[in-house]
Amino acid sequence: MRVPSAALVSMVLLPVWFAGASRVSKPSYRFCSSAPGPAAGVERGGLWRGVARSGSPSPFRPGTRGRAFMFSKEGGGTAMLVEEEVFVCLDCETTGLDVEGEDRIVEVAARKFSLDTPSISEHFHSLVNPGRPIPNSNLHGIRDTHVSEKPPASAVLPRLFAFVGNHTVVGHGVAFDLMALAHEARRCGAPLPLDASNHIDTRRLSMHYGAGNLSLAAMREHFDTGDINSARAKSHIAADDVDACVEVFSGLARGFATSREIFDVLSRPVRARSLPFGKHHGVPLRDVPTQYLEWL
Repeated sequence: MRVPSAALVSMVLLPVWFAGASRVSKPSYRFCSSAPGPAAGVERGGLWRGVARSGSPSPFRPGTRGRAFMFSKEGGGTAMLVEEEVFVCLDCETTGLDVEGEDRIVEVAARKFSLDTPSISEHFHSLVNPGRPIPNSNLHGIRDTHVSEKPPASAVLPRLFAFVGNHTVVGHGVAFDLMALAHEARRCGAPLPLDASNHIDTRRLSMHYGAGNLSLAAMREHFDTGDINSARAKSHIAADDVDACVEVFSGLARGFATSREIFDVLSRPVRARSLPFGKHHGVPLRDVPTQYLEWL
C-alpha cells in the first residue's frame, strides 16, 4: 500500500517537536519539563516505530500490514537510580537498508555497562556470515572475505539475546537495529526474547535535549568525548559505534534520577519543521522526497 506523503509525515515524522539548529552548540541545555500535545491524528507515545511494507507483517506487532505504528513508551524504565542500572548498548551493520527483504546483518556489537562505572563493562562482538554477497562495503568496510568463514545469524543471535537479557537496550537510531534483528530471527527460526518497547534511542533523546546535529559523531564531540572529524568518528564499525553511543548516553543521562524519567521524556511528541538527520538534514518536511519518507 502506498501511503500519501502527507500521511507519512503525520505518522512517521510529526512525533518529533524540534526547531532544528544547524549543529550542536555549547550553551547549556535542559530537557523540557512539558511538551505540547501531539498533532492531530498522531498518537501520543512511543519512540519506536516500524513501517511494515504492504503484505509484510511486522515481527513485533503480529498482523500489522502496510501501515506505520508506534510502541508506547509510557510506563517504561525502572525506579532504580540511573547510575546504578545496567544497560546494554547495541549496534548492527548490514548489507543494506532493506532488512525486511534481501539485506542481512554482517556485524553485531553490544556493551553491557552502568553509568557509575562505565569503564567496567562486558562486551559482545561478532561478524556474521550473511549468506549472500555484500554489495557495498564502503560504509562499514566489511567485505565478503571478512565474513566467509564466520558463523551465520542462526548461531550468533541466541548468544546475543542471552547477553542482552532483559536489560534496557540503548542505541543511536536503535529501531533499525532491533528491526534487523527481528527479521533475522524470523528468517532463521530463532526465538526473539527482546522487548521491542524497552529501549532508549539516543538520537531521539538528542532531539529532546535540543541538539541541532543529531549524528553520533556530533553528539560525541558535543560532550567532549571525541572529534567529529576523526577517522573513528566517520567509520561505521559496530564496536566503535557502541563505545561512542555509551559516551553520548552518559552525557544525555545527566540530570535524570531514573530511567523511568528518561522514558517519560521520550513518551512526549517532538514536532519537526525540517528533517533533523540524514542526507536531507535541514530540508523542510514538505520538500523531502516521498520515497525517502517511505524508507524512514
